[in-house]
Amino acid sequence: MRQNKSGFTFVELIVVLVIIAILSTIGFTVYESYLSTGRDTKRIIQLDGLQKSLTSYASRSKLPLPENSLQISFSGAVFIYQGEITNAIAKTIGFDGDVEDSHLGINPIYSLSSNRKDFQIMSYLEEGLTTQNLTPNSYAAVGYENLYIKTIGKPVGILLDSDSNSPINTIPQYSSLGIYDIISGTGNIDVVLSDSNYFEATSENILQLIPNHSCKRILEMGNSSGDGIYTISPNGSSKIRTFCDMRTDGGGWTLLLNHDVNAGVFPDNAQALSNDIGNPTSGKYSILDQTQYFKKDNMFTFWIHYPELGDSTSGNFWSQQSNPTVNPGTSTGGVTGYTPISIDYSGSGWGGLEYNGTSTLADGNVNSTGWFYAIGNKTLWNGGTPGPTAAVKKVQLYIK
Repeated sequence: MRQNKSGFTFVELIVVLVIIAILSTIGFTVYESYLSTGRDTKRIIQLDGLQKSLTSYASRSKLPLPENSLQISFSGAVFIYQGEITNAIAKTIGFDGDVEDSHLGINPIYSLSSNRKDFQIMSYLEEGLTTQNLTPNSYAAVGYENLYIKTIGKPVGILLDSDSNSPINTIPQYSSLGIYDIISGTGNIDVVLSDSNYFEATSENILQLIPNHSCKRILEMGNSSGDGIYTISPNGSSKIRTFCDMRTDGGGWTLLLNHDVNAGVFPDNAQALSNDIGNPTSGKYSILDQTQYFKKDNMFTFWIHYPELGDSTSGNFWSQQSNPTVNPGTSTGGVTGYTPISIDYSGSGWGGLEYNGTSTLADGNVNSTGWFYAIGNKTLWNGGTPGPTAAVKKVQLYIK
């Protein structure tokens, strides 16, 4: 009797081979992911160790300058040194271990403030570990494709080339010069302050990197001692005393105007823009002429507060594109890009602040000849300054 023999047909053999190939690919991918995750864990642990060593060293002495560093300047004044942490630096600060990434072939990036006390360090990671709140690379970069960044330390600022996502100190276009001025420098640059806080380095945005640029910058650098008087430098050269509110709505509010009509009104637009700049407790304090230096991502963020109305955190919080201290050349001013955040007073035509220039420097009675929400008034109205609906004695304007 003839027996039937079972076996693979050619088609079945091909199917089996394809399945084996797919399973092998999946297995290899999973294994590679496992390896890269392990490498990323080591990188994060290394960053943490470097931070501790740098912090300890900074408590005793000025931190060492980065290796292969590029000086980041503002109009010639250096305020950041950006380079690498090498094994030599690691040894100096008391860190035990090899810091070079043997897989990626790079050292941790090291950004140091001009006072050589504040620092930020960064490594590239291979996996997007959402638990680490990483910012994925969105650029097509040779050697940096599909990489993520991880930073630690204070938000000193690490500058990356937008086209390659590489630290600018590693790119000959910048490193060959030895210094990069953030105002006159060329190229497309992004600034990383943390894993979740980064911005395009436009001529407006880049001012945010200036040490003591604003109350917000002082707060985010960890140099706040609470509400009080601080010295800021909005344009990088001037030194101005102002009051900083470090608590309301996250803190970091810079006082632009403190007006108490008991001290009188402003005689003209010039004094409404700048007056008693060394004394923020003055009843006629104004640094409104500095408003232009606080624009970020094409927006200003304001808080108008009336000490007589509500509590210490009351008022209107909003953003807008237009600068209310600059004459736009229209009869009624106008506001562009108004975006409410938290509004306590919405009557009397409120819609942000617009330039006035007649009875007051600016007002919030938008597209009208009225001037409620007056800022920098030059004329008394009902014995005070026009508030949301009636005359008030005091008004404050903050910016962030």
